[in-house]
Amino acid sequence: MSEQAPAGPARPATTGTQAEPRLPGSAHAERELSELHLLFRVVNLMHSSMDPAHIARITLTAVTAGTALGMNRAAVLLCDREAGTLRGYMAVGPNTREEAAEIWARLGRDPLSLEELVSRALGSGGAAADLALFERVGALRLPLGALGEGPLARALEGEGAIFGDEDVLPHLVRTIFDGPAGMVLPLRSVDGMLGVIVADTFSGSRDHLQSSLPLALDVAQQAGIAMGNAQQLSEVSVRAAELATLHELGKKFLGSTDLGDDLQLLARSASEASSARSSAIFLAGEPDRKLAVEARWNLGDARPSPELDAALRNLAEDCLRRQRPVLVRDPLAEGAPAGLTEAGSVVCVPLVAYGRGIGALVVFDRIARTSFEIPAFDRQDLQFLCTLADQASIAVENLRLLGSFRRSERRLRETQALLLQNEKLAALGEMSAKVAHEIRNPLAAIGGFARRISRTVAQTDPNHEYVHIIVREAERLERILSEQLQFAQLSRPRLALEDLNQVMAQTMQLLGPSLLERRVRLIKRMGPDIPRLLLDADKIKQVLLNILQNALQNVSTGGRIKVETRNVSGSVQIDVANDGPRIPGDVMERLFVPFFTARQNGTGLGLAVADQIVHEHGGEIRVRCDADWGCVFTVVLPVEKNEDRRAGIRERRSRIRADRRRPAA
Repeated sequence: MSEQAPAGPARPATTGTQAEPRLPGSAHAERELSELHLLFRVVNLMHSSMDPAHIARITLTAVTAGTALGMNRAAVLLCDREAGTLRGYMAVGPNTREEAAEIWARLGRDPLSLEELVSRALGSGGAAADLALFERVGALRLPLGALGEGPLARALEGEGAIFGDEDVLPHLVRTIFDGPAGMVLPLRSVDGMLGVIVADTFSGSRDHLQSSLPLALDVAQQAGIAMGNAQQLSEVSVRAAELATLHELGKKFLGSTDLGDDLQLLARSASEASSARSSAIFLAGEPDRKLAVEARWNLGDARPSPELDAALRNLAEDCLRRQRPVLVRDPLAEGAPAGLTEAGSVVCVPLVAYGRGIGALVVFDRIARTSFEIPAFDRQDLQFLCTLADQASIAVENLRLLGSFRRSERRLRETQALLLQNEKLAALGEMSAKVAHEIRNPLAAIGGFARRISRTVAQTDPNHEYVHIIVREAERLERILSEQLQFAQLSRPRLALEDLNQVMAQTMQLLGPSLLERRVRLIKRMGPDIPRLLLDADKIKQVLLNILQNALQNVSTGGRIKVETRNVSGSVQIDVANDGPRIPGDVMERLFVPFFTARQNGTGLGLAVADQIVHEHGGEIRVRCDADWGCVFTVVLPVEKNEDRRAGIRERRSRIRADRRRPAA
């Protein structure tokens, strides 16, 4: 308290080895009555609030008030058991002797009662004057194990102590409380030691304070009980709020069907309930189990830097791998994970559902609720976040499973629709094959009779051209029906070990007359290291013939066609290239679609038949355009699994024969 009433006249005192002179009976009784009255007033003021910070300030005001204990400066140091330190919490009084003299002079002219001093301290007028001392005390961090046997250590054991210039105090404490005399009082609640009160005076001596020690101990005792009760009430309120949060989240999770909304609600609730500025939820993806941020919550617009994001992800991965929570109270402490400096205190808890880790919840940058509270998570925060994570994990995993089920259900409906469509197409194809087969015979008769008539009609006859058109169109219809029947009734390949280069040579012989007629140059490059392949020679000839005919139709008179075979890493490739115009992209994408054709008189089945045959051989057909050739078709046939395919065919045939020999039940 910066404006405490000036201390009264010093009480008669002797040295520490002499007993205090006894007062006359009436004077002694009057003094005891006065102290009891003062203690009653102080206790009454303490119990007017249930805020630990208010009770601490009331206590320090009573210690420093001239109408009470009359010390100049006082501070509360609290025990931080988790950190193992005694830390500064609150301070009242002037920072220097000069400030103390000014206050004494002012209050000497205008004295204030204890109640008025407390009212001013709890209002807006008292804190600013104490700020310098407040900040110095707030920076104190004293390891409990290094206090030795001085007054502070004795006070933590429950014994009040008077100190003077000759007593040993920790250096940091002595630089603040540098008066010639002072006292250290234990601050104990019902549940245990809370901390100590340290006070000093610029006037008076150690012996002078001895007579005030009993009253000071009574004040400290009542303050400890009041602060302990207030802290317990505060903790009960926090726990009640946490239970309410868990209850509300449980209801929302049960009624929610949106995973994104639930994750965002979880991140916000975890931050708000634990007084943190930020949180993030990492979920493990499938199948690589790599963590990714699925939800964030930040107080304001601040977002973690990329470096902090990487450090938080590493922490979450470690937490998920071990399936154990991680509490980092001080990222600057030795052994703390790297990269968390700007995050402040951090808690990371795993999200585990049905015994399987699915992610991690990270909450960081805790906000201090009071001026000197350490902005660090404690065991109670960790316990709450673990409970919250346990409750949320099941809901999150259920929603993920629900989303997966819905996607599977949607794919199933799409597959069912596709199967239904395929069944319709299969029925249509079967009907088309029957119709084509029925049309083929009368069409052959029409074509045959038309050709016979064309041989008897003279070229000068006006009907000769009409008959020629009938013959030509009948032949085209016959060709379309043949290819359609071939596509619809494509038989299984009859596999045998064949020389692919020889099959290529035989196919190119069939195309020789057409090449000569169009004056197209054929460039052949047959690879010498082509192994014998398991294939149906007739069907592969059909594939090559369809591709070569397509190339011949695409190239202009006098153009070039290149045919090349080569052995490439476990497969044999056949390239058929022509220097005709490039095929547009939209046409190239549909080259192998049945009945699609870009030519006026095309059937759209040649390349589709070729593609189906190659796939039955375990290969594929690719098409591309490059700088030197307008279009390049590449047929890829596997080498390694040819024997396996033939063995599979033999096994199927063996099973069929065995089934035929097996007697009927």
